[in-house]
Amino acid sequence: MRNYTTKLEQLIKKYPEKWEKKMYDKNAFLVEEGSTRTHNYYIESGIIKASVFNEEINDETIINFFAKGDFIISYAIDPNESKKAVLNLEVVKDAVIRRITIKDWFDIRNKEPIIVTKILQECLDMVINRLIFNGKINALPRAESRYRKMFEVFPFFADLKDNDVAKIMGVDPRTITNIKHNNKKIAIPKVFF
Repeated sequence: MRNYTTKLEQLIKKYPEKWEKKMYDKNAFLVEEGSTRTHNYYIESGIIKASVFNEEINDETIINFFAKGDFIISYAIDPNESKKAVLNLEVVKDAVIRRITIKDWFDIRNKEPIIVTKILQECLDMVINRLIFNGKINALPRAESRYRKMFEVFPFFADLKDNDVAKIMGVDPRTITNIKHNNKKIAIPKVFF
């Protein structure tokens, strides 16, 4: 559980009218690159993939994954600011999400500045730490070592397709298949949220 999860759940209970609970099927997009960002998302269950389209390879580049307890937030300065999404947010495992409009989030921020500031700081720390961790993992020389480390930190990776795991690790999907085949001890049991 993230440090900010309890604080967010308190805000959801205190302002339930502002949080819309929605179910999303696998392959649904919360946000598409270039569209206008209108909501922030608190994940109650499921897995969301953040990616951008990479023209050089004519394919997506996976930036991050989000799972139960994560809060995907726009760091807009002004609630009326029309911000274009710089990435895709795609459901890769059916999800239940509480979404809040950016305008409503600013309203809560004005009413609860201390709690919201702490949530924002903790969300930013989480994203930065994940990016640093991903960089450290990708610096490991052997794909098998990177694979093991990913599952230690992100057990929900067991619910992802080999192709998605390969993309975030920067390896060919056949490498993941070979690692699993050659060393059954690496295979991680399914994690259910």
